Amino acid sequence: MFNGGHLPHQGSLGLLLLLVLALAFQGCSRIVTGGFVDSPDKKLRIYGRCLGPLGRHFPFNSSTVRITIVANDGRETTLFKKEFRVRGEDVGWDATWDQSNNLSVVIYDYGKGVTFHGLAKDEPPRRVFRKLFYRFDSKTGTFTEQPAK
Repeated sequence: MFNGGHLPHQGSLGLLLLLVLALAFQGCSRIVTGGFVDSPDKKLRIYGRCLGPLGRHFPFNSSTVRITIVANDGRETTLFKKEFRVRGEDVGWDATWDQSNNLSVVIYDYGKGVTFHGLAKDEPPRRVFRKLFYRFDSKTGTFTEQPAK
């Protein structure tokens, strides 16, 4: 029977539907962390994104690190883009520009069971996965990957 124009237990039905939808889409989520660093002259920018595996937490799963270098020109024209797969926990990256707009990138974590989000002076030792170096050609406005120094 109807109760004031509503089905009895309508609230329970809505809660059940919400729970089913939450469980159905649980496997579609992922943890994404990232940031950017501008070149000394502010004309270039590197974006780094660490994408955890779909539907799972970071710890010792395969993660994707996406490096994108753009012109800081208002449109953010992509100059270079590359992805790396690493197996680690709480994966991070660090970028350092030199005065010629060349770029050094380090991809790392802190080892199994160690996460860190504090002050640099308290940082535990890094476990380095990759060291990358990108040389900027000011004539063509492009980057080429070089052996890391």
